[in-house]
Amino acid sequence: MDSPPPDAYDRVTNPERFAVLHPAARAMVEDLERRFDVQVERGEGGGGYIKTGATLTEYIRLVPTDPAAAPLVIGFTNFPGIFLRVGAWAEMALPACGCDACNDDPADLLEKLDEYVAATAAGALTERITVAPDPWLETQWEGDGWSSGNRGSLSHDALRELRDHPIQPPPGGRWNPWPLRT
Repeated sequence: MDSPPPDAYDRVTNPERFAVLHPAARAMVEDLERRFDVQVERGEGGGGYIKTGATLTEYIRLVPTDPAAAPLVIGFTNFPGIFLRVGAWAEMALPACGCDACNDDPADLLEKLDEYVAATAAGALTERITVAPDPWLETQWEGDGWSSGNRGSLSHDALRELRDHPIQPPPGGRWNPWPLRT
């Protein structure tokens, strides 16, 4: 397969194809509110929960009543796209880029959104920091038939910032499943 032309990395000819992410995310939130015991906060911009280079128009924050279950913030961008913040430190942009060279398929992004939101509610996210011999941030997802992980080194300033974050993973780093609504 040939590589895309260099100018394709600077071009986004049809960002509207990602608009399907917004109603899908709203429908997911409605479903999560119905099934799980969560507090929901809605607002404009990122609400201080999401910091990204994208312009956030609104956010929805879901906080399970179990403090050891991962909170979820869904940010809606004007691109249009979705930015997720899960647990203490996990973040994800859908699409990650959106340029013509990356050529993200909206159907694949909808599937990813569903997988990561379902995994969050199922308690399938682990976040932890290891410090020996150097500091690392590890994030591991265990979804239904899939897994995804990330490990990145941290500067000592970044380590301090993560440890000072108001949300911290439970001991051991594995978030609990969300409690069901009764």
